[in-house]
Amino acid sequence: MNTTKKALIITAIVLNFLNVGWELYLVITGLMQPANIRQPIFYYIFDIFQIIAYIVCNGFLIYSIAAKGAMFRSRYGFYMAAVVISLILNLFSVATILLIVTLFLSDIVWIKPEKDSTFSSSSSQNQNFSNESKEQKIEKLRKLKEEGKITEEEYNDKLLDLL
Repeated sequence: MNTTKKALIITAIVLNFLNVGWELYLVITGLMQPANIRQPIFYYIFDIFQIIAYIVCNGFLIYSIAAKGAMFRSRYGFYMAAVVISLILNLFSVATILLIVTLFLSDIVWIKPEKDSTFSSSSSQNQNFSNESKEQKIEKLRKLKEEGKITEEEYNDKLLDLL
């Protein structure tokens, strides 16, 4: 997941939580008013439903970017549901605008920084590795993992890159 997209979604979550706090404040202070100047109860019920909707929206957003955004694409439905809920609640809120902006940002990281691994230690080894078939590369990865030259996490990362 793109770090800019993740940062914007986290900002939207924080702003939504601030909105929840503000709505709670308005409900509590409104109910503490004398009965003759208090708004009809319908408005308070509506505000409570809004609070619940904001909490559900935040739950969907948090779930969609959990695990460092690694499963964002498989949880994209939750993200889209949160965007729709946010649009329904308040079209012109800053959180909604941020979520709309994130719709147009790519969630794919195009350039990955090179990690220090056993494959980049010598250029001749790299050239030999790039000329092999996928099966040979996977076999070489498995052997490196079994020999303890790479960790399980590095093995899984490189295996995903190959596939």
